[in-house]
Amino acid sequence: EQLVEEMCDIVRSMNYEANEPHLDVTPEENQLYLEAYLKILKSEMLIYGYESEKDPVYYRDLWMNGTEFKDMLENKAYRRCPYLYYYDDLDGDGKPEFATNQGCLYIFNYELGDNSCRILHWEQSCYFKKLIGAGQIWQHDGLHADVIRDRFIIFNEENRGEKVLGFQEGVGRHPFYVVEIGDDESFHVGKEKWDEITAPFFEMAENHEIPELTLEEVFGELLEKEEPVDYKNYEMDRNWEGLEIAADEGDTVPIGKNIEYPYLRLEMSENYENLSQINTLIEQDVENHCDGELNYYSLEYGITYLSDDYVSILYQGTMMHVGTAHPNDIAWGTTIDMRTGEMVSIEEIIELPELEKKLEQTGLNTVRGYDADTYREEMEINFYEQYLNYKLEADDENHYHDYYLKQDKIGVLFGVSHAIGDYMIVEFDR
Repeated sequence: EQLVEEMCDIVRSMNYEANEPHLDVTPEENQLYLEAYLKILKSEMLIYGYESEKDPVYYRDLWMNGTEFKDMLENKAYRRCPYLYYYDDLDGDGKPEFATNQGCLYIFNYELGDNSCRILHWEQSCYFKKLIGAGQIWQHDGLHADVIRDRFIIFNEENRGEKVLGFQEGVGRHPFYVVEIGDDESFHVGKEKWDEITAPFFEMAENHEIPELTLEEVFGELLEKEEPVDYKNYEMDRNWEGLEIAADEGDTVPIGKNIEYPYLRLEMSENYENLSQINTLIEQDVENHCDGELNYYSLEYGITYLSDDYVSILYQGTMMHVGTAHPNDIAWGTTIDMRTGEMVSIEEIIELPELEKKLEQTGLNTVRGYDADTYREEMEINFYEQYLNYKLEADDENHYHDYYLKQDKIGVLFGVSHAIGDYMIVEFDR
Protein backbone atom coordinates (compact mmCIF):
# COMPACT_ATOMS: atom_id res chain seq x y z
CA GLU A 1 0.00 0.00 0.00
CA GLN A 2 2.89 2.36 0.74
CA LEU A 3 4.36 1.64 -2.69
CA VAL A 4 1.03 2.40 -4.35
CA GLU A 5 0.81 5.71 -2.50
CA GLU A 6 4.34 6.60 -3.59
CA MET A 7 3.40 5.85 -7.19
CA CYS A 8 0.28 7.98 -6.82
CA ASP A 9 2.43 10.85 -5.58
CA ILE A 10 4.53 10.57 -8.73
CA VAL A 11 1.38 10.86 -10.85
CA ARG A 12 0.14 13.82 -8.79
CA SER A 13 3.44 15.65 -9.22
CA MET A 14 3.44 15.44 -13.02
CA ASN A 15 3.05 18.60 -15.08
CA TYR A 16 -0.49 18.86 -16.42
CA GLU A 17 -0.17 22.20 -18.16
CA ALA A 18 -0.85 22.23 -21.88
CA ASN A 19 2.08 23.54 -23.92
CA GLU A 20 0.64 26.27 -26.09
CA PRO A 21 2.29 26.23 -29.53
CA HIS A 22 4.19 29.35 -30.51
CA LEU A 23 5.63 29.89 -33.97
CA ASP A 24 8.79 31.98 -34.15
CA VAL A 25 9.52 32.30 -37.88
CA THR A 26 9.46 35.18 -40.32
CA PRO A 27 6.78 35.36 -43.04
CA GLU A 28 9.46 34.51 -45.61
CA GLU A 29 10.53 31.44 -43.63
CA ASN A 30 6.93 30.39 -43.12
CA GLN A 31 6.40 30.47 -46.89
CA LEU A 32 9.36 28.13 -47.39
CA TYR A 33 7.97 25.71 -44.80
CA LEU A 34 4.57 25.71 -46.50
CA GLU A 35 6.10 25.07 -49.92
CA ALA A 36 8.04 22.12 -48.51
CA TYR A 37 5.07 20.56 -46.73
CA LEU A 38 2.97 20.92 -49.87
CA LYS A 39 5.65 18.97 -51.74
CA ILE A 40 5.29 16.21 -49.16
CA LEU A 41 1.56 15.86 -49.87
CA LYS A 42 2.26 15.79 -53.61
CA SER A 43 4.83 13.01 -53.08
CA GLU A 44 7.59 15.24 -54.41
CA MET A 45 9.78 15.11 -51.29
CA LEU A 46 11.32 12.04 -49.66
CA ILE A 47 10.39 11.21 -46.07
CA TYR A 48 12.77 9.63 -43.55
CA GLY A 49 12.02 8.07 -40.21
CA TYR A 50 8.97 6.00 -41.14
CA GLU A 51 10.72 2.83 -40.05
CA SER A 52 14.41 3.05 -39.21
CA GLU A 53 15.37 -0.01 -41.20
CA LYS A 54 13.60 1.14 -44.35
CA ASP A 55 14.67 3.45 -47.12
CA PRO A 56 12.99 6.87 -47.40
CA VAL A 57 9.54 6.87 -48.96
CA TYR A 58 7.12 9.30 -50.53
CA TYR A 59 3.86 10.32 -48.89
CA ARG A 60 1.82 8.06 -51.15
CA ASP A 61 3.83 5.07 -49.90
CA LEU A 62 3.14 5.56 -46.20
CA TRP A 63 1.26 2.76 -44.50
CA MET A 64 -2.54 3.10 -44.29
CA ASN A 65 -2.42 6.30 -46.26
CA GLY A 66 -4.64 5.97 -49.31
CA THR A 67 -5.79 9.57 -49.83
CA GLU A 68 -4.42 11.04 -53.05
CA PHE A 69 -3.39 14.66 -53.41
CA LYS A 70 -6.02 15.31 -56.07
CA ASP A 71 -8.67 14.21 -53.57
CA MET A 72 -7.22 16.53 -50.93
CA LEU A 73 -7.15 19.40 -53.41
CA GLU A 74 -10.73 18.85 -54.45
CA ASN A 75 -11.76 18.84 -50.78
CA LYS A 76 -9.48 21.71 -49.75
CA ALA A 77 -12.26 23.53 -47.87
CA TYR A 78 -13.96 20.41 -46.50
CA ARG A 79 -13.98 20.49 -42.69
CA ARG A 80 -14.13 16.80 -41.90
CA CYS A 81 -11.83 13.80 -41.61
CA PRO A 82 -9.75 12.80 -43.56
CA TYR A 83 -9.34 16.29 -45.06
CA LEU A 84 -8.16 18.08 -41.91
CA TYR A 85 -4.52 18.81 -41.02
CA TYR A 86 -2.29 20.34 -38.37
CA TYR A 87 0.14 23.16 -39.08
CA ASP A 88 1.73 24.77 -36.05
CA ASP A 89 4.60 24.39 -33.62
CA LEU A 90 3.70 20.78 -32.85
CA ASP A 91 6.85 19.85 -30.92
CA GLY A 92 7.65 23.04 -28.98
CA ASP A 93 10.70 24.22 -30.94
CA GLY A 94 9.10 27.39 -32.33
CA LYS A 95 9.19 26.05 -35.91
CA PRO A 96 6.20 24.73 -37.86
CA GLU A 97 5.49 21.04 -38.20
CA PHE A 98 2.78 19.55 -40.38
CA ALA A 99 0.54 16.57 -39.62
CA THR A 100 -2.02 14.49 -41.50
CA ASN A 101 -4.57 12.03 -40.11
CA GLN A 102 -5.73 9.83 -42.98
CA GLY A 103 -5.59 6.33 -41.52
CA CYS A 104 -2.48 7.13 -39.51
CA LEU A 105 -1.43 10.30 -37.77
CA TYR A 106 1.90 11.39 -39.26
CA ILE A 107 3.75 14.41 -37.85
CA PHE A 108 6.32 15.73 -40.32
CA ASN A 109 9.34 17.88 -39.54
CA TYR A 110 11.12 19.86 -42.25
CA GLU A 111 14.32 21.86 -41.73
CA LEU A 112 14.94 24.86 -43.97
CA GLY A 113 17.43 24.11 -46.73
CA ASP A 114 16.86 20.32 -46.71
CA ASN A 115 15.64 18.32 -49.68
CA SER A 116 13.78 15.85 -47.50
CA CYS A 117 11.85 15.69 -44.24
CA ARG A 118 11.44 13.21 -41.40
CA ILE A 119 8.59 11.79 -39.38
CA LEU A 120 8.64 12.87 -35.74
CA HIS A 121 5.81 10.59 -34.69
CA TRP A 122 3.20 8.30 -36.19
CA GLU A 123 0.37 6.16 -34.88
CA GLN A 124 -2.85 4.61 -36.13
CA SER A 125 -5.77 7.03 -36.31
CA CYS A 126 -8.01 4.69 -34.33
CA TYR A 127 -5.87 5.33 -31.21
CA PHE A 128 -5.31 9.04 -31.75
CA LYS A 129 -7.60 11.36 -29.80
CA LYS A 130 -6.08 14.83 -30.18
CA LEU A 131 -2.99 17.01 -30.03
CA ILE A 132 -3.34 18.62 -26.60
CA GLY A 133 -0.43 21.01 -27.02
CA ALA A 134 3.04 21.27 -28.51
CA GLY A 135 4.66 17.87 -28.03
CA GLN A 136 1.61 16.49 -26.16
CA ILE A 137 -0.67 13.76 -27.54
CA TRP A 138 -3.74 12.10 -26.08
CA GLN A 139 -4.18 8.50 -27.20
CA HIS A 140 -7.53 6.87 -26.54
CA ASP A 141 -8.53 3.26 -27.15
CA GLY A 142 -12.28 3.13 -26.59
CA LEU A 143 -14.08 0.16 -25.16
CA HIS A 144 -11.99 -2.80 -26.35
CA ALA A 145 -12.34 -6.18 -24.63
CA ASP A 146 -14.16 -4.39 -21.78
CA VAL A 147 -11.19 -2.07 -21.17
CA ILE A 148 -10.89 1.66 -21.86
CA ARG A 149 -7.29 2.81 -22.31
CA ASP A 150 -5.88 6.34 -22.31
CA ARG A 151 -2.26 7.36 -22.74
CA PHE A 152 -0.38 10.64 -22.41
CA ILE A 153 2.42 10.92 -24.99
CA ILE A 154 5.02 13.67 -24.86
CA PHE A 155 8.02 14.40 -27.04
CA ASN A 156 11.22 13.62 -25.15
CA GLU A 157 14.63 15.31 -25.37
CA GLU A 158 15.32 13.42 -28.60
CA ASN A 159 12.05 14.80 -29.97
CA ARG A 160 10.43 11.38 -30.08
CA GLY A 161 7.02 10.54 -28.69
CA GLU A 162 7.05 8.42 -25.55
CA LYS A 163 4.34 7.36 -23.11
CA VAL A 164 4.70 9.05 -19.72
CA LEU A 165 1.32 8.08 -18.30
CA GLY A 166 -1.39 5.55 -19.02
CA PHE A 167 -4.77 4.58 -17.58
CA GLN A 168 -6.76 1.37 -17.95
CA GLU A 169 -10.34 1.15 -16.78
CA GLY A 170 -12.01 -2.26 -16.80
CA VAL A 171 -15.77 -1.90 -17.26
CA GLY A 172 -16.85 -5.54 -17.45
CA ARG A 173 -18.29 -7.74 -14.70
CA HIS A 174 -15.16 -7.19 -12.60
CA PRO A 175 -14.20 -3.49 -12.81
CA PHE A 176 -10.57 -2.55 -12.22
CA TYR A 177 -8.39 0.55 -12.41
CA VAL A 178 -4.75 0.52 -13.48
CA VAL A 179 -2.31 3.44 -13.65
CA GLU A 180 0.86 3.17 -15.76
CA ILE A 181 3.99 5.31 -15.42
CA GLY A 182 6.05 5.06 -18.56
CA ASP A 183 6.27 1.61 -20.11
CA ASP A 184 7.61 -0.23 -17.07
CA GLU A 185 5.58 0.70 -13.97
CA SER A 186 1.89 -0.10 -13.39
CA PHE A 187 -0.28 -0.49 -10.31
CA HIS A 188 -3.92 -1.07 -9.34
CA VAL A 189 -5.92 1.48 -7.38
CA GLY A 190 -9.48 1.78 -6.11
CA LYS A 191 -12.18 3.83 -7.76
CA GLU A 192 -11.89 6.80 -5.39
CA LYS A 193 -8.10 7.04 -5.79
CA TRP A 194 -8.50 6.58 -9.55
CA ASP A 195 -10.91 9.51 -9.83
CA GLU A 196 -8.56 11.71 -7.82
CA ILE A 197 -5.27 11.08 -9.62
CA THR A 198 -6.71 10.92 -13.17
CA ALA A 199 -8.72 14.15 -12.85
CA PRO A 200 -5.83 16.59 -13.61
CA PHE A 201 -4.93 14.77 -16.83
CA PHE A 202 -8.48 14.55 -18.16
CA GLU A 203 -9.17 18.19 -17.24
CA MET A 204 -6.14 19.26 -19.27
CA ALA A 205 -6.82 16.87 -22.15
CA GLU A 206 -10.48 17.75 -22.55
CA ASN A 207 -10.00 21.52 -22.37
CA HIS A 208 -6.98 22.05 -24.62
CA GLU A 209 -6.43 21.19 -28.26
CA ILE A 210 -4.37 22.34 -31.22
CA PRO A 211 -7.02 23.06 -33.87
CA GLU A 212 -7.29 21.08 -37.07
CA LEU A 213 -7.25 23.08 -40.31
CA THR A 214 -8.50 22.56 -43.83
CA LEU A 215 -6.00 22.31 -46.68
CA GLU A 216 -7.10 25.76 -47.80
CA GLU A 217 -6.50 27.25 -44.35
CA VAL A 218 -2.99 25.78 -44.24
CA PHE A 219 -1.71 26.52 -47.72
CA GLY A 220 -3.93 29.38 -48.91
CA GLU A 221 -2.76 30.99 -52.13
CA LEU A 222 -0.25 28.20 -52.80
CA LEU A 223 -3.15 26.00 -53.84
CA GLU A 224 -4.11 28.42 -56.60
CA LYS A 225 -1.03 27.26 -58.49
CA GLU A 226 -2.27 23.68 -58.39
CA GLU A 227 -4.51 22.44 -61.15
CA PRO A 228 -7.59 20.84 -59.59
CA VAL A 229 -8.29 17.40 -61.02
CA ASP A 230 -11.98 16.81 -61.66
CA TYR A 231 -11.87 13.03 -61.39
CA LYS A 232 -15.64 12.87 -61.02
CA ASN A 233 -16.03 14.02 -64.64
CA TYR A 234 -19.48 15.53 -64.38
CA GLU A 235 -20.66 15.28 -67.97
CA MET A 236 -24.37 15.47 -68.77
CA ASP A 237 -26.14 14.75 -72.01
CA ARG A 238 -29.52 16.34 -71.32
CA ASN A 239 -31.37 15.15 -74.40
CA TRP A 240 -34.59 14.75 -72.45
CA GLU A 241 -36.13 18.19 -72.51
CA GLY A 242 -37.35 19.32 -69.11
CA LEU A 243 -35.33 16.79 -67.11
CA GLU A 244 -33.15 18.30 -64.42
CA ILE A 245 -31.64 17.77 -60.97
CA ALA A 246 -34.09 18.90 -58.31
CA ALA A 247 -31.67 19.36 -55.40
CA ASP A 248 -28.50 21.35 -54.98
CA GLU A 249 -25.37 19.26 -54.54
CA GLY A 250 -25.00 20.64 -51.02
CA ASP A 251 -28.36 19.29 -49.85
CA THR A 252 -28.13 16.25 -47.60
CA VAL A 253 -30.41 13.83 -45.82
CA PRO A 254 -29.52 12.71 -42.25
CA ILE A 255 -29.47 8.96 -41.67
CA GLY A 256 -28.08 8.90 -38.13
CA LYS A 257 -25.88 10.79 -35.70
CA ASN A 258 -23.32 12.82 -37.67
CA ILE A 259 -24.07 10.75 -40.79
CA GLU A 260 -25.59 12.21 -43.94
CA TYR A 261 -25.84 11.32 -47.58
CA PRO A 262 -26.37 13.56 -50.62
CA TYR A 263 -29.94 14.34 -51.59
CA LEU A 264 -30.41 13.68 -55.30
CA ARG A 265 -33.70 13.59 -57.16
CA LEU A 266 -34.69 14.07 -60.79
CA GLU A 267 -37.55 16.31 -61.88
CA MET A 268 -39.37 16.72 -65.18
CA SER A 269 -41.66 19.41 -66.48
CA GLU A 270 -43.79 16.76 -68.21
CA ASN A 271 -45.42 13.72 -66.78
CA TYR A 272 -43.24 10.62 -66.75
CA GLU A 273 -44.58 7.47 -65.15
CA ASN A 274 -41.21 6.01 -64.08
CA LEU A 275 -39.77 9.13 -62.47
CA SER A 276 -41.03 8.32 -58.99
CA GLN A 277 -39.66 4.79 -59.30
CA ILE A 278 -36.27 6.12 -60.43
CA ASN A 279 -36.03 8.55 -57.52
CA THR A 280 -36.99 5.82 -55.06
CA LEU A 281 -34.35 3.54 -56.55
CA ILE A 282 -31.69 6.28 -56.23
CA GLU A 283 -32.59 6.85 -52.57
CA GLN A 284 -32.64 3.13 -51.72
CA ASP A 285 -29.37 2.58 -53.55
CA VAL A 286 -27.58 5.16 -51.37
CA GLU A 287 -29.19 3.88 -48.17
CA ASN A 288 -28.08 0.33 -49.01
CA HIS A 289 -24.49 1.54 -49.18
CA CYS A 290 -24.75 3.18 -45.75
CA ASP A 291 -25.39 -0.02 -43.81
CA GLY A 292 -23.63 -1.00 -40.61
CA GLU A 293 -22.66 1.04 -37.57
CA LEU A 294 -20.69 4.00 -38.85
CA ASN A 295 -18.27 6.38 -37.17
CA TYR A 296 -17.93 8.49 -40.27
CA TYR A 297 -19.48 8.70 -43.72
CA SER A 298 -18.88 11.26 -46.43
CA LEU A 299 -20.30 10.93 -49.93
CA GLU A 300 -20.48 13.02 -53.08
CA TYR A 301 -22.06 12.21 -56.42
CA GLY A 302 -21.64 13.13 -60.05
CA ILE A 303 -24.20 12.54 -62.79
CA THR A 304 -21.91 11.34 -65.57
CA TYR A 305 -24.61 10.68 -68.17
CA LEU A 306 -28.24 11.72 -68.61
CA SER A 307 -30.30 11.04 -71.73
CA ASP A 308 -33.60 9.61 -72.95
CA ASP A 309 -32.18 6.13 -72.35
CA TYR A 310 -30.11 6.19 -69.16
CA VAL A 311 -29.10 8.15 -66.12
CA SER A 312 -25.67 7.16 -64.78
CA ILE A 313 -24.36 8.29 -61.39
CA LEU A 314 -20.85 7.96 -59.90
CA TYR A 315 -20.61 8.07 -56.11
CA GLN A 316 -17.29 8.62 -54.29
CA GLY A 317 -16.54 9.20 -50.65
CA THR A 318 -15.07 7.94 -47.39
CA MET A 319 -16.49 5.54 -44.81
CA MET A 320 -15.34 4.33 -41.41
CA HIS A 321 -17.21 1.62 -39.52
CA VAL A 322 -17.20 1.47 -35.73
CA GLY A 323 -14.33 -0.67 -34.52
CA THR A 324 -12.22 -0.43 -37.68
CA ALA A 325 -8.66 0.86 -37.65
CA HIS A 326 -8.97 3.47 -40.40
CA PRO A 327 -11.37 5.04 -42.89
CA ASN A 328 -11.68 3.62 -46.40
CA ASP A 329 -12.31 5.35 -49.69
CA ILE A 330 -15.49 4.06 -51.31
CA ALA A 331 -17.03 4.32 -54.76
CA TRP A 332 -19.73 2.78 -56.88
CA GLY A 333 -21.68 3.50 -60.03
CA THR A 334 -25.39 3.19 -60.68
CA THR A 335 -27.01 3.24 -64.11
CA ILE A 336 -30.80 3.28 -64.45
CA ASP A 337 -32.94 2.68 -67.54
CA MET A 338 -35.10 5.80 -67.98
CA ARG A 339 -37.78 3.79 -69.79
CA THR A 340 -38.20 0.96 -67.29
CA GLY A 341 -36.97 2.61 -64.10
CA GLU A 342 -34.75 -0.39 -63.38
CA MET A 343 -31.05 -0.71 -62.67
CA VAL A 344 -28.83 -1.77 -65.58
CA SER A 345 -25.88 -4.17 -65.38
CA ILE A 346 -22.74 -3.65 -67.41
CA GLU A 347 -23.53 -6.73 -69.50
CA GLU A 348 -26.61 -4.91 -70.83
CA ILE A 349 -24.26 -2.19 -72.09
CA ILE A 350 -21.28 -4.23 -73.29
CA GLU A 351 -20.80 -8.00 -73.52
CA LEU A 352 -18.08 -9.41 -71.28
CA PRO A 353 -15.84 -10.71 -74.13
CA GLU A 354 -15.86 -7.22 -75.60
CA LEU A 355 -15.18 -5.74 -72.15
CA GLU A 356 -12.17 -8.04 -71.81
CA LYS A 357 -10.76 -6.76 -75.10
CA LYS A 358 -11.29 -3.16 -74.02
CA LEU A 359 -9.52 -3.66 -70.70
CA GLU A 360 -6.59 -5.46 -72.32
CA GLN A 361 -5.79 -2.56 -74.64
CA THR A 362 -3.08 -0.05 -73.79
CA GLY A 363 -3.72 3.64 -73.36
CA LEU A 364 -6.66 3.31 -70.96
CA ASN A 365 -7.63 6.63 -69.41
CA THR A 366 -6.85 6.47 -65.69
CA VAL A 367 -9.44 8.53 -63.83
CA ARG A 368 -8.33 7.49 -60.35
CA GLY A 369 -5.22 5.59 -59.30
CA TYR A 370 -1.80 4.97 -60.82
CA ASP A 371 -1.31 5.25 -64.56
CA ALA A 372 -3.01 2.16 -65.99
CA ASP A 373 -0.19 1.06 -68.29
CA THR A 374 2.49 1.56 -65.61
CA TYR A 375 0.40 -0.24 -62.99
CA ARG A 376 -0.29 -3.12 -65.37
CA GLU A 377 3.41 -3.53 -66.18
CA GLU A 378 4.87 -3.10 -62.70
CA MET A 379 2.27 -5.20 -60.89
CA GLU A 380 1.74 -7.66 -63.77
CA ILE A 381 -1.98 -6.97 -63.57
CA ASN A 382 -4.62 -8.25 -65.95
CA PHE A 383 -7.30 -5.58 -65.63
CA TYR A 384 -10.13 -7.86 -66.72
CA GLU A 385 -9.22 -10.47 -64.09
CA GLN A 386 -8.81 -7.67 -61.56
CA TYR A 387 -12.29 -6.43 -62.47
CA LEU A 388 -13.83 -9.88 -62.04
CA ASN A 389 -11.94 -10.98 -58.93
CA TYR A 390 -11.51 -7.76 -56.95
CA LYS A 391 -15.02 -6.37 -56.97
CA LEU A 392 -15.71 -3.32 -54.86
CA GLU A 393 -18.81 -5.12 -53.60
CA ALA A 394 -18.51 -8.85 -53.02
CA ASP A 395 -22.21 -9.51 -53.67
CA ASP A 396 -22.35 -7.52 -56.92
CA GLU A 397 -22.21 -10.65 -59.06
CA ASN A 398 -24.18 -9.08 -61.93
CA HIS A 399 -21.97 -5.97 -62.08
CA TYR A 400 -24.57 -3.32 -61.35
CA HIS A 401 -22.26 -1.07 -59.32
CA ASP A 402 -18.75 -1.32 -60.82
CA TYR A 403 -19.19 0.90 -63.88
CA TYR A 404 -20.73 4.14 -65.11
CA LEU A 405 -21.53 5.71 -68.47
CA LYS A 406 -20.41 8.94 -70.07
CA GLN A 407 -21.32 10.49 -73.40
CA ASP A 408 -18.72 8.50 -75.32
CA LYS A 409 -16.98 6.38 -72.65
CA ILE A 410 -17.50 3.65 -70.09
CA GLY A 411 -15.81 3.90 -66.71
CA VAL A 412 -14.91 0.73 -64.82
CA LEU A 413 -14.19 0.52 -61.08
CA PHE A 414 -12.28 -2.27 -59.32
CA GLY A 415 -10.64 -2.77 -55.96
CA VAL A 416 -6.96 -2.30 -55.09
CA SER A 417 -5.15 -2.38 -51.76
CA HIS A 418 -5.87 0.30 -49.18
CA ALA A 419 -2.27 1.48 -49.43
CA ILE A 420 -2.84 2.69 -52.98
CA GLY A 421 -6.34 4.06 -52.60
CA ASP A 422 -8.88 1.20 -52.11
CA TYR A 423 -10.18 1.47 -55.66
CA MET A 424 -9.15 2.42 -59.18
CA ILE A 425 -11.12 3.82 -62.14
CA VAL A 426 -10.23 3.47 -65.81
CA GLU A 427 -12.17 4.57 -68.87
CA PHE A 428 -12.35 3.42 -72.48
CA ASP A 429 -14.33 4.50 -75.56
CA ARG A 430 -17.83 3.16 -75.95
